[in-house]
Amino acid sequence: MVVSKSGQSLVPPDMLRLRYRQALSDVIAAIVRDAEPATESTVRARMPAAVEGVDADHFVALVLAEFKA
Repeated sequence: MVVSKSGQSLVPPDMLRLRYRQALSDVIAAIVRDAEPATESTVRARMPAAVEGVDADHFVALVLAEFKA
């Protein structure tokens, strides 16, 4: 945990979210634009090849979390 000068706790950045921020935005926009359900299978079908296999589950979780927010 990082503490700022004002004494507030700062949450460290999610590196996967930063790495794939454009892909996250593109997938979310496509699902909304095409009025598709926000499900794991939909996200996986739309997941770009740029998302590495080891990151796929976390990427899906990030997309689905955006729809729950």
